[in-house]
Amino acid sequence: MAKRLRLILSNEARTDVKQILLYSEKTWGPRQAAVYERLIGDGLEHLTWFPRIGHRRDDLPPGYRRYFVGQHAIYYLVEEDSVSVTRVLHVTLDPDDELS
Repeated sequence: MAKRLRLILSNEARTDVKQILLYSEKTWGPRQAAVYERLIGDGLEHLTWFPRIGHRRDDLPPGYRRYFVGQHAIYYLVEEDSVSVTRVLHVTLDPDDELS
């Protein structure tokens, strides 16, 4: 049986999610923002149960993984008892600039 890991969001990841949701609400309205909020939340929850589901990113600092949720990528590290989310970036952004 899978063991659920603790979820840790960096301050940057929290800000990323807030900005994503503000943009979604402004652009597509509150209903779509709520749908996207659930999608991101479900993706983060999924990582706590299946932390290795994201693809390893050997071109980034050691240990980073990427998991896609909608038009965004969650960048995170798997630790012994937690999943540490560093950033949540639009797929068009270069993670090299944001994770170094």
